[in-house]
Amino acid sequence: MSGINLMNIARGGLLSHQTAINLTGTNVSNVNTPGYTRQRAIFDSVANLTMGATETKTGVIIKDIERTYDRFLASQIAGQVQDYEYSKTRQEELGRIEVIFNDYNEGIGQLLNTFWNALGDLSQNPSSQIERVAVLSAAQSLTETFRSVGEQLVNQQEAVNSQVVDLVREANDYIDAIADLNEKIMETKAGQGNTNDLMDKRTTEINNLASVIDFHYMEDAHGAANLFLSDGTPLVLGLDTWHFKLDVDEDNSQFYNVSVEGAAAETAPLSSGKLAAVIDIRDRVIGGADGYLKKLDDFVAIFAEEFNRVHNEGFDMYQNQGRDFFVRDESLGEYSWIRSITVNSDIVADVNYIAASATVSGDGMNALAMGALKDTEVMLGDRRTTINSHYATLVAGIAQDVADSKRLAEHHLSLMNQLNNQREEVSGVSIDEEMLNLIKFQMGYSASARLCTVADEMIQEILALSR
Repeated sequence: MSGINLMNIARGGLLSHQTAINLTGTNVSNVNTPGYTRQRAIFDSVANLTMGATETKTGVIIKDIERTYDRFLASQIAGQVQDYEYSKTRQEELGRIEVIFNDYNEGIGQLLNTFWNALGDLSQNPSSQIERVAVLSAAQSLTETFRSVGEQLVNQQEAVNSQVVDLVREANDYIDAIADLNEKIMETKAGQGNTNDLMDKRTTEINNLASVIDFHYMEDAHGAANLFLSDGTPLVLGLDTWHFKLDVDEDNSQFYNVSVEGAAAETAPLSSGKLAAVIDIRDRVIGGADGYLKKLDDFVAIFAEEFNRVHNEGFDMYQNQGRDFFVRDESLGEYSWIRSITVNSDIVADVNYIAASATVSGDGMNALAMGALKDTEVMLGDRRTTINSHYATLVAGIAQDVADSKRLAEHHLSLMNQLNNQREEVSGVSIDEEMLNLIKFQMGYSASARLCTVADEMIQEILALSR
């Protein structure tokens, strides 16, 4: 082998090991960079040199710079991000709802007991103005708290609805970013360039989108990531994108439904991610047939109607039959009890209209009957129990929902941490491993440099002999 060929071999070795050393430095410097995927140099021989019956390799090059990347694991992480963000968002919103109801012993539950006790005092002294004012005051405090809780629930529902707008905008931005990176990756790949950094950025954007919505994705032969919803509706196909859009809810013009541009479905089939969570809180947890607003409104309705029924059977201080004690604005329609319950204005103006007597003689038996409603079983939905127990069950249900959401969020966080740890084992940077690689590549570089020296000496010897 001539000195010139040996020099070329040495040159290839120097350049290849220099590249490997630089790549090792890049890995080390990005050890704490979120989403960075460890890269490694793939060495390959240049060609074969035939010498008689023997073939000899004539050099080395860096054939490729490879990402240590597990595509299946990355897909699992994206799916777990969707589930975790859904459960975490539900936990946060349910926690805010729990604060609205406050503790049973300090909120509506305590006010109910104060109201029942005031009626018991009135039954013992039905002609006393002090006891009558106490009943009125307890009733007004109770109705004010009912309306306050209802108003806060409605405000919370509206706040969640505003999040829908922000999350749709955020999802569309991520969709555009993924399509833009698809274009850059395809162009770079077609030009034989290195796409590793671009693919790391795209993985980060995919995980960002996964925090907002749930979807499936796959990479095609050109390197593009294609995203689809669960019903097959495309979001990204190569360079093409389909955005989410907001449609006004026909049943409630203040709320938005979410759909995809050009899709046949009226609403996007979302089941995980932040967007699905806030829609679920808005439409099913707070609103809807089994939501907290409906449950609380049904409770207030049965409480007010049962109390009015007993009150109407009694007589006031003017020997007139009792009128409705609690009233509402029926024109409000849905949730009208929780939104507008008040004490009858006639009773507010004159407490003598409280029908405490069972007869015109002025006894306190009807006040006693009204107070006894505390322990009287009434039917609410498919459950028959006392009024206080109905409310206690409602509050206990909220506490259970909060506890369940917290447990689910912790479960998904644990799974996500496990998957991230697996990713670090596969794709993360190990300083110890990189230091060993650095030593190996330094030795290769030194050997190539020594080979270069030997080649130079051979060339000098040949030149000397030719003189």
